[in-house]
Amino acid sequence: MKKLIAFLVLVLLVAVFYVYYYEEVAAPSPIETTSIPKQEEAVLGNANIRVFSPKNGEEVSLPLLVSGEARVFENQFNFRLRDEDGTILAMDSVYAHSPDTGQFGPFNIEKTYPTPKGNAGTIEIFDYSAKDGTEQDKVVISVRFKKIETMKVKIFFGNNTYPTDGVDCNIVYSTERWIPKTEGVLKAAIEELLKGETAFEKEKGFYTSLNPGVKLQKVELKNGVAKLDFDKTMQKNMGGSCRVSAIRAQIEQTAKQFPEVKSVIISVNGNVAEALQP
Repeated sequence: MKKLIAFLVLVLLVAVFYVYYYEEVAAPSPIETTSIPKQEEAVLGNANIRVFSPKNGEEVSLPLLVSGEARVFENQFNFRLRDEDGTILAMDSVYAHSPDTGQFGPFNIEKTYPTPKGNAGTIEIFDYSAKDGTEQDKVVISVRFKKIETMKVKIFFGNNTYPTDGVDCNIVYSTERWIPKTEGVLKAAIEELLKGETAFEKEKGFYTSLNPGVKLQKVELKNGVAKLDFDKTMQKNMGGSCRVSAIRAQIEQTAKQFPEVKSVIISVNGNVAEALQP
């Protein structure tokens, strides 16, 4: 009996040892399941200019949209779009919205462009050296142009290269813009007008009398009457009857290029009486 008890005790001890050894000592250490940080999306750029979109080889359309951030002198830098043979389709000065000197600030570019030659092109974002005017911090993005139906609209501005300008504040001159084909062509044309002059247009003497950042809130066309409502930015720092006349002429002539528009009513936040008052 004693031998049986001793044997059972021995078996129990062996069992305890087995459980302890394989569960606590020999068992493999649990694998740590720390999450792997998501790899940051590649950014095209350099120490002072970074472009988030579009990416190299990406397809672009009208309007061209470019976003990124920049850290440049006085927050101003430059943009160019070239087609396959190097022809400049669009260019302009761009501003980054930096919170303070020496800090990166975001930028967004929205530009229309004429029909390119070929399917490929390049976007160039760069700064001019304050020392010698050379291009620096240049970022070049290769893009492909999406084939879409386009149409031309006229935009009306003042022009300081014509001798009659400044004599009659109601005189404005047309320039053309390419836009995606749309049924809402009146709205599209006015929105192009509100974008102001491009660098190409400035070189030709065109200028706008409208405030930057004005938004078109509502468009209504009925029985030949186009009703255009703008936000309060239209009235900001408004002064002088000549400027008011020039703004009205720009809007009315841009709208009246379309045969169905016979007259134009301009309002600000729904108020016609106080719109465009000097």
